[in-house]
Amino acid sequence: MAPKRRSLRGKGPTPKAEDRTWHKAYRDKSLREKRKAANPYLAAKKRGEARRKEAEEIIIGRNACLEALKTSMEAKRLFLARGMQKDERVEEICSLASKKGIPVFEKERGEIESMARNKAHQGVLLEVKAYEYKDLDSVLEGLSNPIPLFVAADGLTDPQNLGAIIRSAAAFGSEGVIIPHRRNACVNAACWKASAGACAFMNVIRVENLNLALEKLKKLGYAVIGLDGDGEREVGKTGFESDPLVLVAGCEGKGISRLTRTKCDMEAKIPIEEKMESLNVSAATAIALFATVEARRASGLKD
Repeated sequence: MAPKRRSLRGKGPTPKAEDRTWHKAYRDKSLREKRKAANPYLAAKKRGEARRKEAEEIIIGRNACLEALKTSMEAKRLFLARGMQKDERVEEICSLASKKGIPVFEKERGEIESMARNKAHQGVLLEVKAYEYKDLDSVLEGLSNPIPLFVAADGLTDPQNLGAIIRSAAAFGSEGVIIPHRRNACVNAACWKASAGACAFMNVIRVENLNLALEKLKKLGYAVIGLDGDGEREVGKTGFESDPLVLVAGCEGKGISRLTRTKCDMEAKIPIEEKMESLNVSAATAIALFATVEARRASGLKD
């Protein structure tokens, strides 16, 4: 009787050389890892990465951290780069943190950079709870200005542009910045820094659907003006400046979406030299806000 053949059983894929404990590549890999662990800068970066994953939100930069500490925002920990040069802002930041009972930690620069994911951190980071957006209805109920001014962002992709818009909105007395929940930049560390801390006291309102929010505002008597280079009239000269107003800033490059355009009562432009095709969306929004406020002031509607 012929002997039975043994079945061939696969043992899975062949391990990489560096994963075989008897191989030279494994020893080389172990030595590399030991050298990496012995490097203080790389070790600090690794600690920073781990802390970043645990944090809800991190605010970076001296102005942004200072403004955040001046509000009721719940801060967890303050981090300072070891050996950095301190100025009056840092002294005030430390003083406010002490008064609020916020623990302060000095960390190596590598750890700070890794936590910030940005080299423009100025040696100061503040770990806070995730940003709490405002509710549109609540903001509308609390308005005292008879001719409120809002800015709406339609599909912004750059959080720094959003931060700059929030900063401009605060500078020109806007009641709030409205952003959609999806397909739009949100308030994160980059946005906080670009806003120079304005996120701490500005009404940033996140809605599920921007177009439905605009329809709601129009029913309440608001005029909606879209900012576009081919607009019918110039900003500040639309004829709607004396009304409650929403200025809509579109996506970088593409501008306002087709559906959102149908919600606009008018599209307004900024007159610029022909050799320049367009302006950055945050710069354009700042100019439109200034033109609107100046038009109201000229009409005696704003002190």
